Amino acid sequence: MSSSDTNFQPESKAEVNINRDKIGYLVGSLHLTQAQVVQLVQHILRETLKRTIADLVKWINEYVPKRTGALRKSLIEALKQSEFQGKTLKLILGSAEGSVNDYLPFVNAMHAHNLQHSGQTIRYYAVPKYLGGHGRLITLSDPKAQGNFMRFLLMHGRQRLKANLQAVRLQECGSVGVSAKPVSDQLKVETT
Repeated sequence: MSSSDTNFQPESKAEVNINRDKIGYLVGSLHLTQAQVVQLVQHILRETLKRTIADLVKWINEYVPKRTGALRKSLIEALKQSEFQGKTLKLILGSAEGSVNDYLPFVNAMHAHNLQHSGQTIRYYAVPKYLGGHGRLITLSDPKAQGNFMRFLLMHGRQRLKANLQAVRLQECGSVGVSAKPVSDQLKVETT
């Protein structure tokens, strides 16, 4: 199986871009040098990415089904591959590149009532019973598991990216002593 067969990426994305025209506008509005504007914008985007990843890791640990092997780990690894490169912040949601979790689309398609467990005890067979395996009792406790969790993860990711970007813009512009309005006008989350 190639890595493209095992790599599940959602259809939409969220990014924040800054280009030469936007930097020129900010230089004129904020009365800072180009280097100062670039440094300010880069700091805002790096801090936004750091906060958003932390928020999404919490969400994944709470709402992605627990009894799905390495699925949570794969989602978190992919998220940590998100990057701020050049003048673009790119948030990556999906399974990690080269991951063996080809079941992400199947788990994602399940309904919540198939995934949620509240203290239910079952017999788990690591080796199938017909091959002589002896089951062990395990208790499933996952009352917050979401069906179709990738859709919710995308919505939450966009919302947190926008909220964190706004909070960091206000904080950083205040610390530099410039108005946050021009920066807010130029740095916006674009989703597709």
